[in-house]
Amino acid sequence: MKYSAMTLLSAALAGLIAAGPGTLAHAVAKPSPTARATNSPRVDPRIEALAKQWLHRFTVGDIDRSQLTAENSTTITPGRIQQGMALLKPFGPPIGFEYLGSEPFQAATGYDFLITYKHGQIVESIALDKWGKIAGINFQTYVPE
Repeated sequence: MKYSAMTLLSAALAGLIAAGPGTLAHAVAKPSPTARATNSPRVDPRIEALAKQWLHRFTVGDIDRSQLTAENSTTITPGRIQQGMALLKPFGPPIGFEYLGSEPFQAATGYDFLITYKHGQIVESIALDKWGKIAGINFQTYVPE
């Protein structure tokens, strides 16, 4: 069964809220890369740039807490940063970055991106509050069906 981007995003964001903001996951995500959760196939370029920036930040362990909500900042511990680095760094530089969709979730909006590498794919979900602060972020490996 293929999952739509909306289903994946809902599940990922539910996990962020249930486990606390800032959660990193090693779970396997199975979105449909062609599905869109929104009617628009495009995302605000500033949001895409932020998602790319945070992919890099977690890859190298350089977290800018000023961009996070206060609650999310407390949950991104050194251990979670190490988890992110351990998951992302082995993939090397990304060769593709595709917006899958967005969806309102509680007091935030979640955005889902499929990141392609030479030897695999990752799904990044990033949730922003109404002030543009990061309320949650999640990375999952993607395994096609």
